Amino acid sequence: MIVVLTTLARLALAWLCPGFVGGDDVEILEAGFRSATGLDFSPWPIRNLLLPEGLVAPTLQVAGLLGVHDPTRLVLVGRLPFVLLASVNVLLLLLLGRRLGLDEGLAVAAAGLYALHWLPLGYGATTYPRTVSVTCLLGAALLTLAERAGPPRLLAAGGLAAVAFACRYSEVAFLPPLLLLAAVPMGTKRRRLGAALLVAAGFCLGAILTVGA
Repeated sequence: MIVVLTTLARLALAWLCPGFVGGDDVEILEAGFRSATGLDFSPWPIRNLLLPEGLVAPTLQVAGLLGVHDPTRLVLVGRLPFVLLASVNVLLLLLLGRRLGLDEGLAVAAAGLYALHWLPLGYGATTYPRTVSVTCLLGAALLTLAERAGPPRLLAAGGLAAVAFACRYSEVAFLPPLLLLAAVPMGTKRRRLGAALLVAAGFCLGAILTVGA
């Protein structure tokens, strides 16, 4: 019920507030329109185009094939993946609470408080990159806390952290806590070091692919 209600609230915000919050959401949409429709736009040289070209542009292209060509409606369509991922984040947080050993009531309360906070509720109705980076970081945390967090999962966790970094460069600040999260449950010092190195390797490989060497 929490997920349904907050999703509807974000859809209403996206529909009723057709403007923009600041530069980031405008540029992500413009870069998406550039790839999808040929808009004459030069992206900011330091901005990573993984998010607009990998998520926004394909959504706009599908909408165009379905006959949606009005710019205002296309802006709304471009926000829909972010609205969906903001809802996914609530569910991921619920799973993370369970994985950390919280009882069901506390896990639901944590997810509910997050869902109703103005940052994920408001920004989740825009194309701000923080929504997608949070999805990646929560997914990475869940992978590192899996019961059998072997090398593939630890590498994938680092890769997800790299995608979060590509979406929003400041998210690299979450790499050290992720390394600790992977290392602490591993028992011996050697296994802890190995787990942390696997996550770091996944991050480096992912960063090379998504940001560049």
